[in-house]
Amino acid sequence: MTDHKWGVYKRGLRAVLSLLAVVLFTVGAAAQQGSSDSASRAAAQALFDQGRALMQKKQYDEACPKLEASNKLDPGVGTLLYLGDCYEKAGKLASSWAAFEEAASLGTTRGEMDRVKVAKVRAVALKPRVPMLVFVVDNPVPGLEVRRDGALIPQASWGSPLPVDAGDTQVIASAPGYHAWQQTVSVPASLKEPWPVRVPTLEKEATTAPAVVAPPPVAPAPVKPQPSKPANDGSTQRTVGLIVGGAGVVGLIVSGTLTILAANKKANSKDDCLPNSPNQCSPAGVSARQSATSLANVATVAGVVGGVAVAGGAVIYFTAPKSENATSAGSAVPQGLVLNMEARF
Repeated sequence: MTDHKWGVYKRGLRAVLSLLAVVLFTVGAAAQQGSSDSASRAAAQALFDQGRALMQKKQYDEACPKLEASNKLDPGVGTLLYLGDCYEKAGKLASSWAAFEEAASLGTTRGEMDRVKVAKVRAVALKPRVPMLVFVVDNPVPGLEVRRDGALIPQASWGSPLPVDAGDTQVIASAPGYHAWQQTVSVPASLKEPWPVRVPTLEKEATTAPAVVAPPPVAPAPVKPQPSKPANDGSTQRTVGLIVGGAGVVGLIVSGTLTILAANKKANSKDDCLPNSPNQCSPAGVSARQSATSLANVATVAGVVGGVAVAGGAVIYFTAPKSENATSAGSAVPQGLVLNMEARF
């Protein structure tokens, strides 16, 4: 076989094996998705219950982080309403107002209009009490960034009142090639008007030209003699064909297994759906059907990839050149192996 043909076969082999690896990884991720979502919801519920219990004891500084962590795991309008109430009672009015606004937005998206009304009423009543800071930057240097407690203040927000919780907050201004400036601002809870924070013009850093050091001489790399290429009797190509075909068989087996798993998940979801209305299901039923659909899609992809790999392996195997002493032992390999596995829901 010529070098050109051998290069084509090697590139084809790498492509097939890479695609098969992606399919197998996707299969594992799909199988773990359902259990991961259930674990997140369970953890979110536990944190929510702990936060609500701490609020009943008026331990708001401990309760608010629990509710915030619960909302990150499983966002909910009810959780945000509790979080906004917790922040307000803890004296963090800006965080409370933001939580109510987020609850109103999420509730509108989900159609929970009763909770949206509650969130909007709380946010409107709270907004006049929220302390505000105004970042004034009269002469910004190139690349200037202003941050408050590590969070970047966008340039478009400079000069506009921004909500902030009462207490100490750190403001840092920095730019490449300039000395950074920082200031701790103590925001009172009774602040009625926006408080200006003026960022001064940063001072430039002194620079020195780096010394130029000549690189050491580099010895030329020794030239390795090229080994002579052995005569190609086709055995390597046939080995490659068997590897590719074997990878295809693995893909077909994976496809069949996923098809069975998907069918089982769909059958199990019927317990959580109305008998006369198969499309009306509980959240558990919807989750089971979504998992079944994901597994079925992956099974289809694995089946197609496996079929292509089997066919490609056959082509590579039977187009290999034969040596003078080659026998007809390879004729025992099946000539027309066509497998097609597809899962539909």
